[in-house]
Amino acid sequence: MAVQKQEILVVDDEQEVRALISDVLRDEGYTVKQASDGQSAVNVLNNSAPAVVLLDLWIGNNESAGMVILERIKEDYPYIPVIMISGHGTIDVAIDATRKGAHDFIEKPFVIDRLLLSVRRAVESYLLAEENFKLRKKVRQDNQLLGKSAEISQIKQTIKKVAGTNSRVFIIGPVGVETEAIAIETHNCSLRKNSPFILFNCANITSGVLEKELFGEENQNGEIIVRGAFDAAENGTIFLEEVTELPTELQSKLVRVLQENYYKRANGRHAIDVNFRIISSTSSDVEELITQGKFRQDLYYRLGIVPIRVPPIKNRREDIEYMASFFLKNSKDFFGLPSKRISREALSLLTSYDWPGNVRQLRNVIEWMLIMSGENDKEEISIESLPPDIKLPQYSSASDVSMDKFINLSLKDARDRFEREYLIMQINRFLGNVSKAANFIEMERSALHRKLRSLGISREEARE
Repeated sequence: MAVQKQEILVVDDEQEVRALISDVLRDEGYTVKQASDGQSAVNVLNNSAPAVVLLDLWIGNNESAGMVILERIKEDYPYIPVIMISGHGTIDVAIDATRKGAHDFIEKPFVIDRLLLSVRRAVESYLLAEENFKLRKKVRQDNQLLGKSAEISQIKQTIKKVAGTNSRVFIIGPVGVETEAIAIETHNCSLRKNSPFILFNCANITSGVLEKELFGEENQNGEIIVRGAFDAAENGTIFLEEVTELPTELQSKLVRVLQENYYKRANGRHAIDVNFRIISSTSSDVEELITQGKFRQDLYYRLGIVPIRVPPIKNRREDIEYMASFFLKNSKDFFGLPSKRISREALSLLTSYDWPGNVRQLRNVIEWMLIMSGENDKEEISIESLPPDIKLPQYSSASDVSMDKFINLSLKDARDRFEREYLIMQINRFLGNVSKAANFIEMERSALHRKLRSLGISREEARE
């Protein structure tokens, strides 16, 4: 279906009104199509989705025909803004139309400048929504939930269970883990998947404009000055990233929204029904913030109907190798760079590193490696192409192999001690998985089991 970005559909049963509005819009450079009833309007929509629909409330002798058409448009074409026009409007009718998804409500006889202003804002809204839709394909790719660990598998199972509901999800995890990917996956698996996904970072906006950016703003005449994130998320999902950074007074307002299921724009007089799903996240210790009085406990309970906790990738090392290989294999899509193989030694260092910046840091390092390894895509990425901090040995206290431990030992005792600490380090690295450790050190699994028994190493001891 072809999308005409500057096309306006005028739906009115009075030919003179349709002609007047059409002439005004064409003078402003818009393409205009007309319909005299609901079926004609649906036919136009099915053939070429316009940027905006101007819809009369009263069509023929039916005073509610416009509302019926509005509901159908919002159901089948939720992105298209609908401006209601009527000579029989009241405040209650305008509120009802807004609750059912109307972008604006204009009374007849209308002022031309007022009509054009409303259309211009509606077109801007449509183009933003369309851009959001295009970006979502890239977002799906750039924010995939990658990994094959038990923890990631459990998170994916939780997403499948909760996605089809309207329950609010609260994602908790350290900086750099896949909170955004989880939010996007939840949205894409939900009934709202064809509607907007709006990311709103509560930590990156100054408190002075935060309320307007979230709730929107109206002037004294009830006209929308600022369309907030709640407006943009209509019918879809809003992801409140780092929600614990919200100022206390905004936390209180958000509690009321969740409690009463409606919100008001700044300076707004009319309540707007909540018709979006809320997913939240934080990298902070929520319980500690609640104890300190910095985050409302009742807000946490309302946002955290389904909590999802994401461990750092150092606690699921099998995901590190999986993600590194995935980024390298798809490097053209992610970084615009040719794909390359990585040496076994370099991959070993990646999987043993603790990754304080988690997936975000890992992805940046892969891009660094691709750049620093040169243009020859036939060469493997070697240790020399890794950032300096990752080249440094990452030893735990349990596997400190300084020479002081060996200087007074016989060769046999020193070898046994080194083997013991080396094997403990490898099994710990693979989270107790003896098969993976055996494969990495190029040793038969049964032989490794015998060696562990001969050195008195239990799997539990290695994990400790």
